[in-house]
Amino acid sequence: MLLLALWSTAGALGCGPQGATPMPEPPSIDGGRIGPGLLGVIALSEPHQVPIVGEPGAATPGATLRALNLDLDLPVVSATVAPDGSFSTAVLASTGNELRFQAVREGMRSTPADFLYTSAGGDQLTASQRFACLALSPGFELDLPVSGSARLRIENSCDGALTVATPRFRSGGRFTLDSSLPLEIPAGGEGTLDLRLASPGAEDVLFLDVAQGAQTLRYPVGLFSATE
Repeated sequence: MLLLALWSTAGALGCGPQGATPMPEPPSIDGGRIGPGLLGVIALSEPHQVPIVGEPGAATPGATLRALNLDLDLPVVSATVAPDGSFSTAVLASTGNELRFQAVREGMRSTPADFLYTSAGGDQLTASQRFACLALSPGFELDLPVSGSARLRIENSCDGALTVATPRFRSGGRFTLDSSLPLEIPAGGEGTLDLRLASPGAEDVLFLDVAQGAQTLRYPVGLFSATE
């Protein structure tokens, strides 16, 4: 009886990993499959509604597609992604605005896809410029605990130094930047920024100007308060 009991226990332990519930994967988004839709009546005023279309495979089926104009303090526009991965929505925007698209499912978010919207010569979405030699960790968004702070790490693998400056928030009053800027990061070095939550359940965007030589690019970092 003792041998049988030991065998049964070992068998149960061996089957544990096979019967474990797989961890859900975050949704994905393919910026190369997102573009402006066809305009019905051409709007002469700015800003105006810009139709946005995601081709099949643009995002994870069943996810919620979030569209945010980073340059206007307006609510997020949401749409449900179809079973084939396509979607359609519209965003209020003016030429020169930067638009951010992100898929959300089961509390998890995809890597954001950012585009510059221009209307000269027809509506166009152009992928936002970034320095290929600069890396943000954990990425272009940061979850902050309900009480406490979180850190954004900036790694510079460029040939020269980078300067991070001019911090400002899209909405303001929801998060606090505890680090002092400007921050110079030498070639091959890294720097950190510490942020703190000021309003529970908040969401915002921190803009940073990153300069390398004569070129300066705006970096938008999405900020979210973590779910308890």
